[in-house]
Amino acid sequence: ALFVLKKLPSNKNLKNKNFCLETLSSGKFKLKQNHSYYYQCQLQVLLTGRNFCDFVVWTDKELHIERITLDTDLIEAAIPTAKKFFELCIIPELLGKWHTQQSPLYSSDSN
Repeated sequence: ALFVLKKLPSNKNLKNKNFCLETLSSGKFKLKQNHSYYYQCQLQVLLTGRNFCDFVVWTDKELHIERITLDTDLIEAAIPTAKKFFELCIIPELLGKWHTQQSPLYSSDSN
């Protein structure tokens, strides 16, 4: 089984507009499809080859469990951006520390 677990300190998060869950007209909660947790679930399902991920959020008074299945449209749309990021950022960093190498101008050795 694949799970994503999130513990919240209180129910006040439920009213925050940036919170990961939205309230449906039925009064039930649903993970927002534009939230980073949704993308996290999607990538975990894709990379593990599972059919679904159970997303769990709980507070001291509430428990929400939602089964997230693979959103192939989202994945297909994200692949070109992910490839570009990998080619422009990850590979240069792995090969030459392009992004994290300190400039000699700011080195603590220069006096």
